[in-house]
Amino acid sequence: MPVKKKELFFLSFFFVLLLGIIIRIWNIEKNPSGFFCDEASIGYNAYSILHSAKDEYGNFIPLFFKAFGEYKNPVDIYSTIPFVAVFGLNELSVRMTSTFFSILTIFVFYFIGKKLFGSGGGLLFMLVYSITPWAIHMARINLEGFNQLIFFISLAILFQIKFYKNQKLVYLILNNLLLGVATYCYFPARIIIPLFVFINDLIILTQSKKIKWPLISMLSYLLIISPLINHLFFGQGLSRWGQVSLFNEKNINPFFKIIQTYLLHFSPDFLFLKGDIGMTGQFITRHSIRGIGELFLWQLPFVIVGIYFLMSSKLKIFPAVILLLLLFPIPSSLTADRTPQATRSIVGIVPLTLLTCFGLVYFFKLIQKIKNCLKYFIVLLLGTTIFLLFFNFIKLFNNYPSYSSDYWGWQYGPKEIVSYFLSTKEKYDELYMTSSFNEPDFFFKFYDPENKCNNCYVGGFDRLNSSRKQLFALRPNEFPKIKNKIKKTIYYPSGEIAFYIVDFGLR
Repeated sequence: MPVKKKELFFLSFFFVLLLGIIIRIWNIEKNPSGFFCDEASIGYNAYSILHSAKDEYGNFIPLFFKAFGEYKNPVDIYSTIPFVAVFGLNELSVRMTSTFFSILTIFVFYFIGKKLFGSGGGLLFMLVYSITPWAIHMARINLEGFNQLIFFISLAILFQIKFYKNQKLVYLILNNLLLGVATYCYFPARIIIPLFVFINDLIILTQSKKIKWPLISMLSYLLIISPLINHLFFGQGLSRWGQVSLFNEKNINPFFKIIQTYLLHFSPDFLFLKGDIGMTGQFITRHSIRGIGELFLWQLPFVIVGIYFLMSSKLKIFPAVILLLLLFPIPSSLTADRTPQATRSIVGIVPLTLLTCFGLVYFFKLIQKIKNCLKYFIVLLLGTTIFLLFFNFIKLFNNYPSYSSDYWGWQYGPKEIVSYFLSTKEKYDELYMTSSFNEPDFFFKFYDPENKCNNCYVGGFDRLNSSRKQLFALRPNEFPKIKNKIKKTIYYPSGEIAFYIVDFGLR
């Protein structure tokens, strides 16, 4: 019995959605291997709000969360609360928040494609976003509200398209309100989104016959970000900027550096060949996977064709997509880092994915004019290329923990150390965990939120006291190896020794 078009559509939709979900949640607790302090901070504050309505400092339902000498944004922490409530305080609950919003964005891309090109276009748009390396990697980590930011920007784009189709003020207001929420999601959004809203609303003003409507929608944006404006300019909201700003660096020509880094965001190395992790001088391994760009190489020609297609089409969304494309490198370019960071330039996922999709739509329109045999051969060749490159990405993805678990990666070890301490704390006067982590004290809060191990501390071999029964968890280079005192050895996924847990009893 032949499969009907409707049934084929639902099968295709289900397959793409399932693929996107599986690649985002498979083995998420162990890949990336380790758990960075920013993730722990987000999870613990969500846990604290859930159980006491206060953050780690005792502030009641705060809008901004003080952490590590800066302030974390509220959207990520508050959206993590339901997952902590369901799964408990652990790596899964924190990372599932990020994954959840990435999965929601798959649906948003479907509706964008459907609104512009019908159901087939929707499937194409959701497929491209589902398998893009940049989107997949960021969906499996929760350092900040990356995926909330991408979700709200994408949803805002959808409502802008709806506005163009229906000319209703409510869609334009929703567009700006969603962009207002997006501004709270991540520090770089505070630079990009206000610029985007102002310029985009001016563009809409020139496109629309309703002159007052863009002004009303911009007012709605300003109202929703007014607490953020107060936090930035009359509070301590710029503390993070003070830590990373290019203008704090000496002996650097700011203008030259900004232009150079900005252009590197469009380099083949960053986007299609090496990604964040492979850029010259980059040593942090948290932000991308080695051996592949932020996008697949096959996307390059379609991004270029997508720009051409938008320029030659009558789609009113064209200026908004190009504007996002031009704005996304700015936050990373204003920091002291010499190369693009995939995290700070995360907004680039939206325009580059959309341009890939527009290029594919134009490509399929072109091949419709070709004779059937050649047409099917071209489609088969493209499909095979995409499959092989995606399969190669999966292999690279599975190998990621072998080189990204050390200090410059995910700082693997605190969970295993704290777990062992909790199992043996009654036998010792003091248990010390090495300080060679970012914010090591916080891991006791995250893995022991009830403070059961009240004799556990952060410290090194300098805390050795011959009159106390002590246990130390230290890196191999932090003390002379004493074999008969090693209680446990912790290994990185690569097989390399990460820590020794060493017993120093009374002597």
